[in-house]
Amino acid sequence: MNLSARLRSMLERISQPWVLGPGVALIILVASAAGFLKVLELKWLDQQLRWRGPIAHRRDVVVVSLGEDTFRELNRPWPFPREVIAQAIEKIEAAKPRAVGLDLLYIEPSVFGPGDDAALGATLRKYPNVVLAALFEEGKDDPVYVGSETVRGQTLQALKLPVPALRDAPFGFVNLLHDADGFVRRAPLWRDFRGRERMETLARQVFNVATREGVRARPPAGQEIFVNFRGPARTFETVPFHQVLRGEIEPFILAGKIVFVGATSPVLHDVFNTPFAPQDPMPGVEIQANVVDNLLRGDPLRAVGVLPALVLVVLAALLATFVAVRFPPLRAFAIVAGAGLGYAFVCYGALAWFRVWVEEVRVQLALFGAYGAVVVRNYVQEERAKRRLSRFFSPAVVQDILKHQNMLLSQRRKITVLFSDIRNFTTIAEKLEPEMVVKALRLYFNTMTPIVFRNGGSVDKFVGDAIMAFFNAPTEDPQHADHAVKTGVEMIRALEGLSPLWEKLTGHSLHIGVGINTGEPVIGTMGSDDRLEYSCIGDAVNLAARLETLTKEVQADIVISEYTYRELTGRFAIRPIKEVQVKGREQAVQVYAVDARLGADEAELKMLVDATLQTLTTTPSPSLTELG
Repeated sequence: MNLSARLRSMLERISQPWVLGPGVALIILVASAAGFLKVLELKWLDQQLRWRGPIAHRRDVVVVSLGEDTFRELNRPWPFPREVIAQAIEKIEAAKPRAVGLDLLYIEPSVFGPGDDAALGATLRKYPNVVLAALFEEGKDDPVYVGSETVRGQTLQALKLPVPALRDAPFGFVNLLHDADGFVRRAPLWRDFRGRERMETLARQVFNVATREGVRARPPAGQEIFVNFRGPARTFETVPFHQVLRGEIEPFILAGKIVFVGATSPVLHDVFNTPFAPQDPMPGVEIQANVVDNLLRGDPLRAVGVLPALVLVVLAALLATFVAVRFPPLRAFAIVAGAGLGYAFVCYGALAWFRVWVEEVRVQLALFGAYGAVVVRNYVQEERAKRRLSRFFSPAVVQDILKHQNMLLSQRRKITVLFSDIRNFTTIAEKLEPEMVVKALRLYFNTMTPIVFRNGGSVDKFVGDAIMAFFNAPTEDPQHADHAVKTGVEMIRALEGLSPLWEKLTGHSLHIGVGINTGEPVIGTMGSDDRLEYSCIGDAVNLAARLETLTKEVQADIVISEYTYRELTGRFAIRPIKEVQVKGREQAVQVYAVDARLGADEAELKMLVDATLQTLTTTPSPSLTELG
């Protein structure tokens, strides 16, 4: 087998539906492992959360906002003196909150002097339920070259703590986790610091203080959570910092609550994109409030594991492949679309009602991708088959064959075979240029082939200038004999319009002979592994070819056998010729001539006249005595 044949064979194996479907699943899994689909999955999660809308949250989480209104009311630039923050903490603590989280970094000494740090430190020592913010930093150092070898850079970790004057208060780092698109959807709870100790986040420390102060909640498991956002920005109850500082807030608003103090002004650059806020970023302090609320209620989002997700991708591809192979394209699409919508509903329900995030995009890609691949493959195969079959069958028959592939299986079947041949074509072709021969034959075949198709026949082959056609295969045709004879009649009559063009091309007149026989040959797909054709072989085919040759001898345009004659139900201009001994057959066959230029009634009248004339010539003339 040469290289092209091997390549063609390999492509044929690859293009099989049960290879294409899993192949699509494999491509999706590889793309997913490489991270190409992660952002799409996350964006779809965002959309599902927005469809779900805001949900209930604990009313005991309050945000004290440092926003534009506070800067305007206090007429102070940022940063405020830490003594001012201490005064605000005094006001908050007067309302007896459970815990207070300061989402403000004090990792550098105050610009207002050491006394400013000391004032805030003194306040924090009075209230152990206040948690400060720290900053966790991590990176890689530069590679170190030792001789000719390279030592990889080690991971560097740094924890920027509040200044020493404030370290009597508990603290936690405020770093958030950013996905590839820059959105915040997850939050860490703790990190290993230099492999020796565990450092907790601000939200986790506030949770610890709140539970120590009597708030009932189960300790969270895991190193990070998938934040179940309660809604867009300003979902939690928010009070302005300046009102707290001035004592304008009723104590019950903060009493027994978990209070977060942080910047909400965009100019302080502590805002982040979240699922609910793609165009309206959420302040970091509100993200901290969401995280604590998740921990207190025990309802963060849960992602389905990797293995179930992979299994779903493979199952989706297999399902789509089965449906695309088993059903017609439109019905298959309806089933696949229904499965896709059903899966989307299940995923949305799991998220909205059970807080379970099932990755959907890659499963839908596997479902519709496998379906599309198999349908495109089937379409290409069908178009190739149509082009191949349309040379021999009418469009209606081609459609039947494509629907019922077993129609082309080999079998014995009663059919009517038609052979036609151009008289003296060999002599004509010898005098013409090859291009002119091809042009003349194309004109002839383009005229005769539609006649065969129009009468439900199939063109078996073109042999030089001869046409072989058969009727009643591959589709059933109870009147196959009539349609074959009708085809021969129409072919003869078509010569009247075709002859002038033929003579112009070849310089000769156009005459054909047609032989038709009915029998039960073997018919079906035949040939080699590389080339198959739908054809028929047997004595019935040979007899039809012999009858076509006989047309020259008996001076008839169309000659049919007695077997075809017995099958006819229509009326044609038919006259018996004689019994002939056809070469290759022991038994003589009665043959008939069909006059294509006469109708059935005209033929009967002509036969009656001929019979009368024959009687008159063979009967003796009466004498005068006999005449009376």
